[in-house]
Amino acid sequence: MTPPSPDIEGYLLRQAYGRLPAAMVLTFAVPLVCSVVWWSIFPPDLVLVWCASLWALDLYCYVLWRSFRKANHRLETHGKWQALYAVLALLAGLAWATGPSLMLQYTTGAQLTLFVGLVLAVGGVATSVLAAQQLALLVFIAGLMLPPTLSAWLIRSELGNIAGMTLLCGTALMTVIGRSTSRATADLVATQARLRSILDNALDAVIEVDEHGLITDWNLRAQDLFGLSRAEANGRSFQETLFPKRILSADRNPVLRQLMTGMTPILDHRVEAVALSLDGQEFPVEVAITRLKIGTAWHFTAFIADISARKAAEDQLRQQAMRDPLTGLPNRRYLVARLEQALAASARNSQHGALLYIDLDKFKAVNDRLGHDAGDQLLKLVAQRLLDCTRNGDTAARIGGDEFVVMLEALSTNAMTAADQARGIGTKLLDGLGAAYAIGNEAINSTPSIGICLFSGQQTAIDELMRRADQAMYQAKAAGRNTLRLADIRA
Repeated sequence: MTPPSPDIEGYLLRQAYGRLPAAMVLTFAVPLVCSVVWWSIFPPDLVLVWCASLWALDLYCYVLWRSFRKANHRLETHGKWQALYAVLALLAGLAWATGPSLMLQYTTGAQLTLFVGLVLAVGGVATSVLAAQQLALLVFIAGLMLPPTLSAWLIRSELGNIAGMTLLCGTALMTVIGRSTSRATADLVATQARLRSILDNALDAVIEVDEHGLITDWNLRAQDLFGLSRAEANGRSFQETLFPKRILSADRNPVLRQLMTGMTPILDHRVEAVALSLDGQEFPVEVAITRLKIGTAWHFTAFIADISARKAAEDQLRQQAMRDPLTGLPNRRYLVARLEQALAASARNSQHGALLYIDLDKFKAVNDRLGHDAGDQLLKLVAQRLLDCTRNGDTAARIGGDEFVVMLEALSTNAMTAADQARGIGTKLLDGLGAAYAIGNEAINSTPSIGICLFSGQQTAIDELMRRADQAMYQAKAAGRNTLRLADIRA
């Protein structure tokens, strides 16, 4: 568990109190085993005193542990719980020291060595267990080591002096190691907290994945993007949670395709993909994956950025590049692209299509008499009527000035029938566009002249089709305007 920032002190407290159950088990079991072994060697009353002191400590430890678990751990209460923990540590050190201190006078050489070893072993374990709380560790070492050290010297023998010096050196060494361990633990936790804070405030989702493809951690941005908390995400499949193949095909999703064959192809590269949130919403993302080998196992970190806003902006730019800004109709560039597709479709299904080239009659006179604002309003109304008069699937475009083109698709495979169909739609356009337009307080009449050119397959170039439709439109103008003409059928 990584500490939440900035509550590092609280995290260290929870770590310390979280280790108390294991300490309670040892405090109960070790004296029990020792009492069985020592019962016939040392005075039973001393053995009982030592065991009783440790088991009484166990009871106090349990009460304190339960109280801590039930308490509301606010920042201002940390000092209280640290003090109680230090008191517990001091009592624990004194309780463990009780047996060796009382029984050293009854020991022989081998037994004295055993006691010294026991005290040093308990101190060594405490150095690790109490590392999260430096004050508690130091008072425990003092309580554990100093009484038996004094007791060993009181034996007034060479062996006792050696034992006392050994314990004193052990005290100094444990103090140095304990302080160093406590500082290192605090520094490590602080570093983890800083990293967690950085990751949780990152704009990208940061996801840790093990070598089996299972999520081991992720930051708050990942939680926001995918709708799962860190606890809910841990242990889930990275692929199935973020890029499930049952919903997203590998053809649409390079991350999925490459994950299915191992993560190596996308390592250290940013690729675009489609991800899935918990509520089933698909959204575009950019993914980069790095890896780190720890021991023999590979660990992966995925950086995932939601690029929905960027994609929307790109789509908007593409739309703007393909749209006439005044009328909102497709422009010449879009028309040419659609015409290429229509020609390819016509070649496959043998159906005809048609271009209807439309020019407004006397549009310049409207501009000159009423002004450009009125002319723009007229063009917008013409664009709306074009959409009303054409079929779903037809394309109406403004290619410049007062010129429009309507592209018809899926006409008959017979050229004469297709020509009749195109004339029918052209006649509908004549009627729709020829009706008066209400602009300001005036009713404006602006009839269209329409030239029609059929196409079939891809045997005719686009520029040639446009030229022929334009020529047919001029023929309609020459015939008196407000009419249509069909270019020669060459299908």
